[in-house]
Amino acid sequence: LAWCATFLSAQVGEDELRIAVAAAVAVLPQRDPKMAGRVIGAVKKQYGDRADAALLKKLADEALSS
Repeated sequence: LAWCATFLSAQVGEDELRIAVAAAVAVLPQRDPKMAGRVIGAVKKQYGDRADAALLKKLADEALSS
């Protein structure tokens, strides 16, 4: 199993995702919880499958609700 893991991309950490979400929110025309899809799409475009989708959704919702 460890040998197979060497071929997988490393997941992006929560701190790095939090920074990416903040950057994506900063360029939005307005801060609205309905914009979560745009934020998630921008970060997924940057990191692809290395970004955990559930964590990314949670961080986007947190950033847009505050």
